Amino acid sequence: VQGVAVRHGPLLNLFGRSLALKPGGDSVGLLLTLEGRRLLALGDTVLLENAWRGLRPDVLLVPIGGVMTMNVDQALRAVAAIEPQTVIPVHYNWHALFYRHPADVERFAAGVARLGHVCLPLGRGETAEL
Repeated sequence: VQGVAVRHGPLLNLFGRSLALKPGGDSVGLLLTLEGRRLLALGDTVLLENAWRGLRPDVLLVPIGGVMTMNVDQALRAVAAIEPQTVIPVHYNWHALFYRHPADVERFAAGVARLGHVCLPLGRGETAEL
């Protein structure tokens, strides 16, 4: 297991207003290696393109939600920098009370495919064998 630099986002947009929260400066993502295969789990993070450039994991778990994390466009930039084989979008379609912030998973998957990678968006209870 190797720690990878990540940073939890400092802003939350709620009902059209931006609320500043303390950013997570010492957050850590995980690069797991098991039987020669590498899985990178970024958690909730903003884009740190240069820190991740060329990591090339077999599988990348990348947030696309845009609420204190990367949005779809930023996550596509992360995919281009990281160069994974397979991408699984996470941390999206956040909602609380009457506020819902959906992510365009289909647009993200199409963008990942254009970059030449496999995208596996999973719904609740769905599994994928990698």
